[in-house]
Parts: sequence; C-alpha cells; structure tokens
Amino acid sequence: MNNEIDVKEVAFNSIIQWLSDIGFIIENKEINKNPESKIQFELIVSTGIGYRYPFRITFTNLLKDIFVISTNISLTEEDAKSIQSMKKRDREQIFMDLRKLIFPLHINIETPFPRIFLYKEITLDSVSTNKQFLIDEVYNFRNAMELVKIRFDELYYSFYPEGSRTDYSN
Repeated sequence: MNNEIDVKEVAFNSIIQWLSDIGFIIENKEINKNPESKIQFELIVSTGIGYRYPFRITFTNLLKDIFVISTNISLTEEDAKSIQSMKKRDREQIFMDLRKLIFPLHINIETPFPRIFLYKEITLDSVSTNKQFLIDEVYNFRNAMELVKIRFDELYYSFYPEGSRTDYSN
C-alpha cells in the first residue's frame, strides 16, 4: 500500500469524525486510493442550520501533504445586476472590501465575477494531532463564507430596500 495515501486516509477519517462530533453534516464522501487519481479523498460538508453554503475538503494527488477546504459562491441574479450597474470604481471597492474581510481569517479569496472562490490549504501535519486547530480553521472558513454573504446582502438591500433575497447557488 502507498504510505502517502495511508497518511491521507488517516487524516481524512479523523476530519470526518471531528466534524461529525461538532455537528457538521457530511453530505458526500468520495474515496479513490489510486495513487494516480487527481482527487483521492473528498468530502462535501454542510455547516448546519442557518448556513447555506456547503464546502469541500479535498485531498489531491498534486498536493502531497496538504488538503484544501474550498467553496464556490455564485452571485444571485440580483447581485450580479446590482454590481453591473455600479461604476467601475464602486464595483472594485466591493471586491476590495471582501478581501479586507476575508484575508484576516487566513482564507484565500478569488473573485472572478460572478463567482467567489474561497479556499484554505492546510498541512496534514497541522491536523494530525490537533483537533482544535482543524475546528478553528473550519469555523474561520464558515465565517468567511458568511462574511461574503453578508456583504452581498448589504449591497442588495442598498439597491432594493424592500426586496426579498433569493438563495445563493453553489
């Protein structure tokens, strides 16, 4: 058996257990132990009641001792229209605001309009014996997703004070 895959599998199983212990919902679990497979282990995790966005935890062949927590947030049609109607400077300010909110949580953000991509790379060593570190990172990630949602809710309600939000898609 491949030792690298064994190490990833142990971390993967620990992450599943630790997230389940604190009430996160494992929606989907994929395991591919082929050393040549692009994605070897992957979870889709729901963050619980009141939080709309699931996120992924992915162990890839490309990253030997790192896994990635990630999510894509698609802007609603209303958000896209609102942003497109803004002056260029004001549009850019929205995305600068997002980076100012998200970067202090040590989460990476990319903003290819009309999507927002959040991700965090974590070494296997950092979680191998440190459950609290993983829990903190997962909550930071969930909070980053919520900060994105809040910023776009603020923008939406500035354009449509009496409006009713539609859901974000992932």
